[in-house]
Amino acid sequence: MSCPKCGAATAIADPQCRQCGADLNRPYAVSPAALEQSTPASVPRSPYGGFWRRVGAFAIDGFILALVGQGLGLVFGASFSSLGQSGRWIGFLVAAVYVIPAHHLRGQTL
Repeated sequence: MSCPKCGAATAIADPQCRQCGADLNRPYAVSPAALEQSTPASVPRSPYGGFWRRVGAFAIDGFILALVGQGLGLVFGASFSSLGQSGRWIGFLVAAVYVIPAHHLRGQTL
């Protein structure tokens, strides 16, 4: 059985929810769709970073990508320069290989 107020798992014999203290004998006006969309109280949620934290994270990501680009430029500089403008795709691919898996796996970059 689940609590109609917070959705936490409860025993049938419990008079009150152990999570939110709601009276389980009293009906609440909560739709089944709202219960399915609610986040269980046991899952810790971290707040999103603010503006300056995101600016700092963007700067760190830029620094990491700059170091990787500098390293690739030192190793493959002559062959990259012969590519001309189409060589920018290499930078795009390096950034995509860094950002896409990080966001997919953890929801954030370094």
